[in-house]
Amino acid sequence: MCIQIFTLLTVSWLALTFIFAQEGATKKAAVQESLVTAEGNYVIKDFHFIDGESLPELTLHYRTIGQPVRNPSTGEVENAILLIHGTTGTGKQFLTKDFQDAMLQPDRPLDAARYYLILPDAIGLGGSSKPSDGLHDRFPRYGYKDMVAAEERLVTEGLGIKHLRLVFGTSMGGMHAWLWGEQYPALMDAIIPPITTQLRISKKSRLPSSPSTLRRHSKRDFWSKPPSRVPGRRPPPGLAHDASACDNWPESLCF
Repeated sequence: MCIQIFTLLTVSWLALTFIFAQEGATKKAAVQESLVTAEGNYVIKDFHFIDGESLPELTLHYRTIGQPVRNPSTGEVENAILLIHGTTGTGKQFLTKDFQDAMLQPDRPLDAARYYLILPDAIGLGGSSKPSDGLHDRFPRYGYKDMVAAEERLVTEGLGIKHLRLVFGTSMGGMHAWLWGEQYPALMDAIIPPITTQLRISKKSRLPSSPSTLRRHSKRDFWSKPPSRVPGRRPPPGLAHDASACDNWPESLCF
């Protein structure tokens, strides 16, 4: 099936990109959970990562908004949309008042009364499996393809949805959307990946991952609270601008 990639040309779509321009600001925004219709965890047994490592159980936390509408002939859900958050966010970023007013209200692009919206927390973030759950530096290294594979299993196995109307992702979520279009082209009608590009990430954007760096930054106090908040302790070099990245950076590059 040919995937249509929507270009955000209208003023409303351009305004939307600014809502997500600063994920830190999004985190601090007031979260409105009144639209959430369900919240839960999907546990994937014996999950294998791209590099060959595995976990006996991988948990993916998720929320849903709206109700599934089923085709009367096939019984399949036909109004599902997947919303994928940015690098240091969670599915909660789509519950802010700004996003709801711009996107989820009646007659808006993601009308919550019309669509069944799925908001997962990606691997390494929120309520999903992450290094700080206990494995720390022994947690398997993971990348975008691992995250997308887990999302696909949540959608198809956990929620029993065989086809999505849309995959919408911002920032890192947009990178996931591109991969959805590449790896599972028959699973959705379209993708919208605002604030992202299909270009490869520069090595300069990656955090240090040498064995010595991994050992140096695997102390318990760094896992119990963000490095910048440990009294009397300076954050590791390169992490001062965003200490929270240590727990959830793709490929577990911090610890």
